Amino acid sequence: MVSRKRIVWIDIAKAIAIILMIIGHEIKNVWVYTFIFSFHMPLFFILSGFTSSEVCNVDQWKKRVKKVFLNSWILAVIMIILLALQNWIINGGSIIWYQAIRGIFWGSNFYGKNGIWLSSVGVMWFMFAFFWAKVIYDSLQLVIPNKFNGIILGILAYISILLSKYYWLPQAFDIALVAAFFMWVGWFLKKLTAKKNSLIIFGEIALVIFWIVCVANKMHIELSVRYYPLQFVSVIEAISGTIAIIKLSKGIERISLLSKFSFFGKHTLPLLCIHHLDCYWIWWSKYMNSNIEAALVRLSVDIVMLMVFLEIKKYIKIGVNGRGDKGN
Repeated sequence: MVSRKRIVWIDIAKAIAIILMIIGHEIKNVWVYTFIFSFHMPLFFILSGFTSSEVCNVDQWKKRVKKVFLNSWILAVIMIILLALQNWIINGGSIIWYQAIRGIFWGSNFYGKNGIWLSSVGVMWFMFAFFWAKVIYDSLQLVIPNKFNGIILGILAYISILLSKYYWLPQAFDIALVAAFFMWVGWFLKKLTAKKNSLIIFGEIALVIFWIVCVANKMHIELSVRYYPLQFVSVIEAISGTIAIIKLSKGIERISLLSKFSFFGKHTLPLLCIHHLDCYWIWWSKYMNSNIEAALVRLSVDIVMLMVFLEIKKYIKIGVNGRGDKGN
């Protein structure tokens, strides 16, 4: 089986988003925070739709659901259990396991009356939302041509945004409905890329300007806590911001030295899991003296852990291949 060739600018865009995600969890400056949260997580859903081929039959759908279930849903459950284990070892208390089970059910971090009570899910809300969004997006293609699904998914996303003001659905399903629309937008952007003309270029420029105006007015979207200022306007802002990052990434790709940044985009999933399990909030955050210091140190720790993980993975692969060769 021949693997698909990676698209460098997509890896660069994903690298920008994942690095900014880590930084954004610590930086409290309103302008930096607004910039990061104006696009960073929606970008992953949009680029997933961009790189995903259309579903043509039930057998293909089954294979995709099985793959994304293992790589997203099961992974999220394992990561939540590991986070609970870390928390139990460091802080103790049997209630941690109950909260982990509740976190798996809801697929979201629990928010009590006075704010965050326990972040039992961490960043794994994204994986639950991704799984269900992918199922929704791919399933719809089995019954309706994808060119029409933007209307359906857009309506579902808008209903979900309105609903989330009052209720959050289990398994982050309300986020998944918005994410599925983002996936369709990625598919649509890919179609537009093949039809480049002056009108499309003008539209892209207009959307980038719109994004800049939104950021200048301290407006951003925050999927994990269902924060959608001006409702669907924030969704359009996220799409516009993603287009801006795509343009930036294509520019970076042309610069040989900077294009190496795509390395992090190739490993966003392990970096996300490492960020989830780096023990920052349950242990060493108390040693940080400022938000900037916390962001830089946590980013450095996560990158070092990624390098260690990749080295271990490489040696395991060499060992497995070596045993296979001896067997032959």
